[in-house]
Amino acid sequence: MVKSKSLEEWGSRTAKGGFSIERFVEGKFKDWKNQSLAKDWLKKMGYSIENIKNVHAKRVSGGKADVNVYVEIDEKVKVERISIKKIDEDANYNQLDKRWINHYQKLWDMPRNIVEGLKMFTGEVGFRPSELIKKGKEINTRRLRNGRRLYLTEMEPEISRAILIFFRTNKDRILEDLIKGRGDQSADWLMVAMLKNDGTMAWAVKRIDEAIRIFGEGGVEISNKGNLHIGRIIVQRKGGNAGRDTAQMLQFKINPKDLFD
Repeated sequence: MVKSKSLEEWGSRTAKGGFSIERFVEGKFKDWKNQSLAKDWLKKMGYSIENIKNVHAKRVSGGKADVNVYVEIDEKVKVERISIKKIDEDANYNQLDKRWINHYQKLWDMPRNIVEGLKMFTGEVGFRPSELIKKGKEINTRRLRNGRRLYLTEMEPEISRAILIFFRTNKDRILEDLIKGRGDQSADWLMVAMLKNDGTMAWAVKRIDEAIRIFGEGGVEISNKGNLHIGRIIVQRKGGNAGRDTAQMLQFKINPKDLFD
């Protein structure tokens, strides 16, 4: 755990959108010779500090990785791609991924009935209860918790069952896409920074395969609230966003504190 001026700034600057945990981590790695925190991260990644000649870091975007760290040993440079999450001690969940269902359809080759069921779940235009009724679907509107969309427990059983089977069948690759990603900007590590109530910061650094195992623990089930759980991951309608269309996106959430021992 560490406490610094940068951490003291977190509370005030995060509220204003001015604190970048990615910039903080990048800076620590760049000054690694003078930063015990950076040395601790490198040790957790399996490096012997005395063997390291140089370390460079660069913030990146477009994938799951947030910071790429370049570690030079014996004239060879290894790239460590790190996905970073920040959370306050009292917070519970953090967004893992959020996109339109059509994007996930292409990513996971979703059948049409799964796509339509998920659009009912998020309330996309054309799939809201009132619109479904106009298309001849039988829906008991008196039992709906929200007139803008259908929870999985409010759908026809064959639709919710098909969604459940799809995510159970494809659980492994879905977890990998959500946590690790694909391509050059996939992540090798997941780092979580937790600002504790006493002003110190706790860090968890896990190899990405270990993070996938942790968040994937458990089955794929429909909760009593009508959302989908994939292991420890909660799947729900994005919501909020001041009523903008982006509220209809599909969102995957985790509790980053699950990475702490």
